[in-house]
Amino acid sequence: MSQPTHALTLTSNAGILRIIACEFGICSAFDPNTTPIDQRPPFEKFTAIWDTGASGTVITQYVIDRCGLKATGMTRNHTAAGTVDAETFLVNVELINGVKFANLRVIRGDLPPGAHALIGMDIITAGDFSITNVNGKTILSFRTPSQRAVDFVQEINKQKAAAAFKPAPPRHKKRR
Repeated sequence: MSQPTHALTLTSNAGILRIIACEFGICSAFDPNTTPIDQRPPFEKFTAIWDTGASGTVITQYVIDRCGLKATGMTRNHTAAGTVDAETFLVNVELINGVKFANLRVIRGDLPPGAHALIGMDIITAGDFSITNVNGKTILSFRTPSQRAVDFVQEINKQKAAAAFKPAPPRHKKRR
């Protein structure tokens, strides 16, 4: 059986964004296929930023405390500030528009003010991810599971080939 497709799109209100943020729901891990709805922990809502430079998803101590999460282990984390040991947690994540991830391993870390989580490549590579800036407005679109390759070079080459092929103008027969 194929996995259902879910997608989300984030659009800037004005201008090109340097930081892309969205609502981020999180709770202790549970199996959505076997855990009855009335026994599932509630998702708490936070603000997350998308970061293609992060290999994994990061949550702050504030999120851990508010959700009552328990550490599941330790890992060595490589950050811009250096290498640190960090606690790991097993969680379920819920983004907007029904985009969800179950039993995701995340790490505790420090983030810029206003951000409670960082969405890393563990989530981003689970689907198709695009950022465009048409007319000076940033749009991030994401869907899971991945469905097709996006190749801008191939698109341009097809456009060039179509423009280069110009059919000869129709020939008109002379009447006598």
